Formats: sequence, C-alpha cells, structure tokens
Amino acid sequence: LSKFKSSTYTHTLFPQGSTGHIQPQDLSLFRSWRIIHQKIEHYEQNNRTEMNLNDREYFINMHSIIHNQLSAPEFKNLIKSGFVEAKTLNETVGEVKKPKGVSFKFYDFYCSVTRCEERTLLTCAWCKRHLCYFHLIEDLHLHL
Repeated sequence: LSKFKSSTYTHTLFPQGSTGHIQPQDLSLFRSWRIIHQKIEHYEQNNRTEMNLNDREYFINMHSIIHNQLSAPEFKNLIKSGFVEAKTLNETVGEVKKPKGVSFKFYDFYCSVTRCEERTLLTCAWCKRHLCYFHLIEDLHLHL
C-alpha cells in the first residue's frame, strides 16, 4: 500500500440506478445468472434436497450447469442485449429470450428421466427435457 501513497486518485460516486449503464451485463447476463442460481437454491430448500455447502464439487457443478444453460442457442442475443439496453451499442438485437421464459416455464411437473418421480427444477435450454435437481446438478447434465 505504501507505493500508492504518492499516487493521486479521484473518488467517484455513481448515481443511483446507473449501474446498468456502467456494467451493461448486469442488465442481461448476470441478472439471468442470478435468477437461475436463486431458482436452484429455492428448489433445494423447498424440496429439502440434501447437499453439503462446503462441498467444492457442488459449487463447480452448479455454476457449470448455469454457464452451460446460458450458452444455449436460445440465449444467443442475451449478452448483446445488455449493451444495447445500456445504450453502449447502437444496434438492433433480434428476439431476446430470458431464462424465466425458456427454462422455468414448464407444464410437466416431474422429471422426464425414466423412472424418476422427482419434481422438475428446469427445462434444459438445449434439449428441452424437464430435469430434477439430481439429473441436472448431481448427474451434471451438460451439452457441448
């Protein structure tokens, strides 16, 4: 820290509500990431899913699943839409699909894996299968 004492710096406060313009991905990608993460956590709490919060593999699997789901072709305009919404890009974006409408709008309440009677956590954005917590997170349902 001593090497920075001679440096001059300016403390800047950003106005309330301006975060989206400064960090455009907060308007699209990271908001969607948080929504999926919250839905997984709510599912775990509501269904009393056993998990070890200290387990490194749990966090790696969960965030791998979220990354993989948001990499699906359904969400190809999601990143660009954040920059357009923040008025950083002056382009038009095609239809922007969000996880609420793609992954969490389902009518089949039970997992589509044969002989599984667990409740659906989400619909895979890649293959459209309805998956429970085990078949999504524990079984690591990924598409490459």
